[in-house]
Amino acid sequence: MGPRRFCPPLIVVWSIVACGDDDPTTLSSSATGTSLSAPISDDPIVATPSAAEPGDLVELTFPTDLDRGANWHLIRWNGVGWSEPHYFVVASSGGYNDDGPDWRSRSEQWSGEDIGFVHAGPDMVIVPESAEPGTWRFCTANAAGGPYCVNVDVSSEE
Repeated sequence: MGPRRFCPPLIVVWSIVACGDDDPTTLSSSATGTSLSAPISDDPIVATPSAAEPGDLVELTFPTDLDRGANWHLIRWNGVGWSEPHYFVVASSGGYNDDGPDWRSRSEQWSGEDIGFVHAGPDMVIVPESAEPGTWRFCTANAAGGPYCVNVDVSSEE
């Protein structure tokens, strides 16, 4: 029997910072940068539709191939700045999660697979049924060079 090797486990820790005082009425539909409240990019993610109701599906497309995961954070404009993430959303894309996107409240204990995509989309996401009316921001949870974000206006069901 040869020498034993010890391989320490790989531990990935997510740290989220959501701060800033961007007014969503002056923002276009996307943002890129190093925080969830990053300034808007000239190279936007497109949300179709850009206005939705709780429970609606939203298709997110990118201008070019983007290395990212299936997980998204959903944060809300609170009138002063962007909130901490309220929800985790798992997208359907490229044959993954074909039963449709899923979401969990941030307060729930939840874990999932870390699946990566490298294409321009679309990523199908869902507006959680409990999302209150207002401006919400879908942000990639683990994209190279990100997060990358897009705003969606949520209205109440009529």
